[in-house]
Amino acid sequence: MSQKVYLYILKGGVLASFFCVLFVFKGLLFPFITSKQLPFNILMELMLVIWLAFIIKFPQWNPFGKFAGKATKNLVTWGLFAFFGALIASLFVSVDFNLSMWGDIERMLGVFHILHFAVLYVVAITVFRDKKDWKIALITLLSVAVLVALQGTKDSKSTIGNNAYTAAFMLFASWFAFILFFFEQSSGKKNLHWQWVYFLFVPLLLFVMKLSDTGGAFVGTGIGFMVFFFLFAVTNKIKKVRMAAWAILTLFIGFIAVYYANINNPSFPKINILTNISFQKNTFQTRLISWEGAWKDFKNHPALGVGNGNYAIIFDKYFQAKFYDYSRGETYFDRAHNNLIDIASTSGAVGLLTYLSIFVFVAIYLFKAYRRGRINGVEFALWSSLFVAYFVQNLVVFDSFVTYLCLMIVLGYVYWIANTNENDGNEKALLSIGGESGLVNKELYTFIVVGAFSLFLIFQYNISVWSMLNGVIKGQQMIGSGNFELGFTSYQDALSKNTVLDRDGRSMYLRAFAARPASMTSLSPDKLQKVIDFSINMAQKNLAYNSKDSMMQMEMARTYDTAAKLVKDEAKSREYAQKALDAIDASIAASKSRIPLYFIQAQFLVGLGRIDEAVAGLEYANTLNLKFYETSCQLAQIYILKANGKGEDKTALRAKGYTNMDKCLTNGGGDLLAVESVITDAVNYYSEKKDLEKVLQLYEQLINFRQKDPAIWKNLALLYAQAGNKDRAAKAANVAAQLDPKLKADVEQFIKQLNNQ
Repeated sequence: MSQKVYLYILKGGVLASFFCVLFVFKGLLFPFITSKQLPFNILMELMLVIWLAFIIKFPQWNPFGKFAGKATKNLVTWGLFAFFGALIASLFVSVDFNLSMWGDIERMLGVFHILHFAVLYVVAITVFRDKKDWKIALITLLSVAVLVALQGTKDSKSTIGNNAYTAAFMLFASWFAFILFFFEQSSGKKNLHWQWVYFLFVPLLLFVMKLSDTGGAFVGTGIGFMVFFFLFAVTNKIKKVRMAAWAILTLFIGFIAVYYANINNPSFPKINILTNISFQKNTFQTRLISWEGAWKDFKNHPALGVGNGNYAIIFDKYFQAKFYDYSRGETYFDRAHNNLIDIASTSGAVGLLTYLSIFVFVAIYLFKAYRRGRINGVEFALWSSLFVAYFVQNLVVFDSFVTYLCLMIVLGYVYWIANTNENDGNEKALLSIGGESGLVNKELYTFIVVGAFSLFLIFQYNISVWSMLNGVIKGQQMIGSGNFELGFTSYQDALSKNTVLDRDGRSMYLRAFAARPASMTSLSPDKLQKVIDFSINMAQKNLAYNSKDSMMQMEMARTYDTAAKLVKDEAKSREYAQKALDAIDASIAASKSRIPLYFIQAQFLVGLGRIDEAVAGLEYANTLNLKFYETSCQLAQIYILKANGKGEDKTALRAKGYTNMDKCLTNGGGDLLAVESVITDAVNYYSEKKDLEKVLQLYEQLINFRQKDPAIWKNLALLYAQAGNKDRAAKAANVAAQLDPKLKADVEQFIKQLNNQ
């Protein structure tokens, strides 16, 4: 192929990669992530073959060859490659190599996937040699962001699937709009009124950023704004413009200072965006707990960390029960939600220093480019402030597909201005050098050898994964529709492919297995045992990655527990039950302050008849966080059950039981009660005390056990009426009448009385 054909293909490939952001294939597991990364991987693997053939045939285009001159010494490139090298080095010390290398389906940020962005960077700096190339790249990225934003007005997650990721993309795109405007300004052309169109997109982009409700992106945008006006004021040669820039910067800082000084003043006007940015927010407090654990663990793995992507093991190890003061859900962090801490924890000081070096070198090159007139003051201020905004917002989040994509392009632009002396003519100069014509041997060998390797990567690590993900989704849909046997077959087929990303597919199957034991009771004994053996095998395979993974041990525990409930053989049932207990003990050992694990442990102990041990475990869990009322709900049930047993000190046990039940129900924990006899006992207890609020809460839970009992619905209707909730009283009464037509006349009279009150 000729130089121009290669250039068309490679440039088109770079631009085409941007549109992966729009892909959402509903047939895939975690479609907002996998739908983007897998096609991107395939595209980059194909482009790598073409790029190698191109630079081998036309060596003047090689950004690392002898024709490249000072480009071969570009520190941004080497800083970036050193960072990727640190991620690779972390593989050799990783606590979970599979997770470090291949990542998981929810994030797809394993080293394998991240290295594909290195391919994007290398191809971009190879073929984008003139300003028009970078302009087209930024216009394309901005266009994709506008399409995402238009979808984001309906759903803030848009095609990206995560508010934080969407906000980060909007941040980059907002700067691209301004940069493109000034690209036109610096071109020297006149009467370019259409350039103002770029500004029209900014309100849309910022609006979607606001909808995402992600404080980090707004903090990054605000600080980037201040950095821009500071640098603009410093570099501008026109006094009036400088004064205006200083005035805007001063007013902005003053406004922020006054607002936060009066934020607790009830008479002071509130701005939702600024009010939501607070160090007191629950999400920020949980991150502080997470970061504290990362700091404590750093001394154990200072050089290379625990391995790329393995932050979860640190979070679990140093998890503190006070976390539940701020959040009772989302208690598993697989990322630090701070890019610097995440990198330092998982790839150590080497990873952190190489990552920071990228930004140091960017600052140096931007400053040098400004000093030698390669970019003007406005461009210097815009590009510098963009890097600052991105860096700051990453202090409360982490990189994703869209940020890696944008980062590679902006780093590529810095590479370009650092290694060229003019905007245009660079491509023409390289084309003029020429090269061999026709298909030459070394070009052909590259296509055959590297192409074969690329096809292996495509089919082994992308197509097979794609097929597995489709099978997992089909299996889940079948099980969800009530056909466990067909769903099991689909899962079995999907997971038989043994792809490097089976982990999440197995986990999804194991959750379905544990959640639907009733759907397996009709299976023949042989078929049931086959299902149980497969399930245990899947749990063991996941646990083999890292035996200290608290979540994997919990999945193993639930798998064995479900198996124990399903098998008819009593000896085998007790064997499975003991293995379930061993697994949950291991899960607790990996995360000693994670209170809900003790609930599962207590359930298993009760099943084995070891009630005193279950009580002791729950009492210990209660000491971890006295505000976590869910523990009281568990203790209430076990004490009341024990009090209703034989040969027990009923008075003392009931007193303990109802002390905990009071705390449970006062905090609205009725929906956590899972033992029907306990709920019935509690209904009688609080009815005698005439505690309407607690009785009503208990009846709302009891109805889940006796949905076909008209008497329960009738009593619930009466309780709602006493509480003054006419709508719910009428609905409950109507259900009672549907279940028992004899009650129809009474219900009609009851509803009539309600309406007359």
